[in-house]
Amino acid sequence: LGPLIPKRYRPVKAEAIAPYNKGVDLLEAKNYAKAREQIEAALKVSEEFPEAHNNLAFALRMLSPDNAEASLVHYKRALELEPKFAQALYYRGTLFVQIDRAADAEKDRAALAAIDSDEAKTYAAELAKIIKAGKATKKQDALSVYGNLAQ
Repeated sequence: LGPLIPKRYRPVKAEAIAPYNKGVDLLEAKNYAKAREQIEAALKVSEEFPEAHNNLAFALRMLSPDNAEASLVHYKRALELEPKFAQALYYRGTLFVQIDRAADAEKDRAALAAIDSDEAKTYAAELAKIIKAGKATKKQDALSVYGNLAQ
């Protein structure tokens, strides 16, 4: 199934989980438009859902470079709800590199490096490579999608 919703992520309403999980499955299938619809439906039910904001930002980014500002809004919201959300920091940093805001990407890399987890350290190292190269490879740009949540 994927990770359970950590207690600190409450209140995520149970009715938001099914459309969110469908959205994750669609992200993994690279069907970004349909994923966007499902994740937006989850957020209508439960706005305080950092994983959904993070994955919606990702879907928007994958749909079009023109969605950069909308993606930043959702990454910002995910990080307001969960400031140490390593994946959101990584993907926002990647987006910052893509829109020529390397200084902001470096701030996200530093924030990742300060988080005491192996996941964050891995993301920090990858983001450092992206910053140095000035772009992300396809593999780096889709390192992982935040997974399905138990219902």
